[in-house]
Amino acid sequence: MRYVEAMLNAGLDELFFVLWYAKQRGWVSSDDKSNLLITVQGMDYLDCNRPSAAQVLPHIKPASIASRGQEAPTNVLVAALDAALANRAFKNEDAPAGTVSARTPPAGPN
Repeated sequence: MRYVEAMLNAGLDELFFVLWYAKQRGWVSSDDKSNLLITVQGMDYLDCNRPSAAQVLPHIKPASIASRGQEAPTNVLVAALDAALANRAFKNEDAPAGTVSARTPPAGPN
């Protein structure tokens, strides 16, 4: 939560409300270490309602974007969202059922 708070132009009360709402809708969940995980329902929602960079960028602190390197901010965010959506079938073995992670692809035949 601190990582998200450091990136976004939002107060703590706003973040808690959004997190509560997203959890109630089944779009995100928390694991036993309080990590936020996007659920299958959350990825499906993003796939059907993909936000534009113009909708996302006003909510991100400029310092968070600048620290990403030399890429244009819009390209970084769109690429991250596209990668997450492209890898949505990758299931994290440590995550609760119904959650996905682009970080840990499933083991497959070599």
